[in-house]
Amino acid sequence: MMTYDMMPGTPRRIRPLGRSARSGAPRPDIPCYVVGPLCGGLDRLGGLLDTIGQDIEASGLNRSRIVFLGDLSGGATAQDVMQALAGAEQASDGEIVVLMGDRERALLDFLKSPPAFGPVWLAQGGRAMLSAFRISLAADITPDALWRAAAELAAALGPDLVSWLARRPLLWTSGNLVAAHAALDPGLPLRLQSPETVLNGHARFHTVPRTDGRWVVHGQPGSAGSVHQHGRIAVGGGLESQGLVSAARIVAGDPVRFLFSQHEGMRAAS
Repeated sequence: MMTYDMMPGTPRRIRPLGRSARSGAPRPDIPCYVVGPLCGGLDRLGGLLDTIGQDIEASGLNRSRIVFLGDLSGGATAQDVMQALAGAEQASDGEIVVLMGDRERALLDFLKSPPAFGPVWLAQGGRAMLSAFRISLAADITPDALWRAAAELAAALGPDLVSWLARRPLLWTSGNLVAAHAALDPGLPLRLQSPETVLNGHARFHTVPRTDGRWVVHGQPGSAGSVHQHGRIAVGGGLESQGLVSAARIVAGDPVRFLFSQHEGMRAAS
């Protein structure tokens, strides 16, 4: 049995869903909980892990996987989120899997070539991360200023965390289920999927069904929190703006269910 005591939990809601109308269903070889974008929300992470741990115990699951779809970074608590997940993954004996998201890729690209990739990363929460480390960057940025900010940020994160981020896989598969941050090209097998498609999406992903029987669980916008036909399951895309994070509970033979954990600051408004 896994326990999650990294941080205190928050109130939670569980919404059951019926079976998809698609012939067939997702059948992972091991029960899994696939977590949508966190975007630097430390309290969201703690609340959802508490929810998942209670569901594992209530379901009597002897083994399971928790798969994070990336977008860990962004915002003032991004380093805490990344460090918490790096430590949890390394201590979990394979029970926790953390995939690469486009925010992590943008952060790594910024550290490698600040002038080329700085504007993209800054637009994805990079300025908030720099502010959290008290790294200043003027609104009128220059290449020299970007190089300086990148060097200071790399030193603050530390080589171990940067190396861990760079090792994040693009995909996770189990049975006929594949987890990807954004999308797959529906016309290509898994081995031919490009990082650009997996991290940033594909024009035909939401309209053209795959023909290989695989279900794709992903974290990009598109009726977040619902099971789609044609083998697509969206988890949490766009919910971070509401102070929420969600996970899809996917167990062979069971209907897909979504677990939600609410941001502490949003509780009074709900």
